[in-house]
Amino acid sequence: MQEREKTRLSGETERGHAREGVMEALYKRAVGCSADEVVEEYAVAEDGSEQLVKRRVKKRELPPDMAAVRMLLDAEKPLSAMTDEELAAEKTRLLRLLREAEEGSISFREEQE
Repeated sequence: MQEREKTRLSGETERGHAREGVMEALYKRAVGCSADEVVEEYAVAEDGSEQLVKRRVKKRELPPDMAAVRMLLDAEKPLSAMTDEELAAEKTRLLRLLREAEEGSISFREEQE
């Protein structure tokens, strides 16, 4: 395989992972989630180094965001536009989810988070 082809494929893989991360974050925002808010205070010591003086962690509940819901729904690819490979992968993913839900090992909400 030529170097140019390898670079193109690795770039597509990176974009795919980035897209998955964005879609996951968008989903969390659409359904609501909890997040830790960390506030740290530092002071400068006599030797000039910074030292942590206070650290506060607060758990925040973020409510569902309707704009994120709309974006998520608009981003869904219709089944009619999927390739045969994409349809097969989606079928496999859904069957796995159903099997795991029947076994009680996961809930559908856990899979999406």
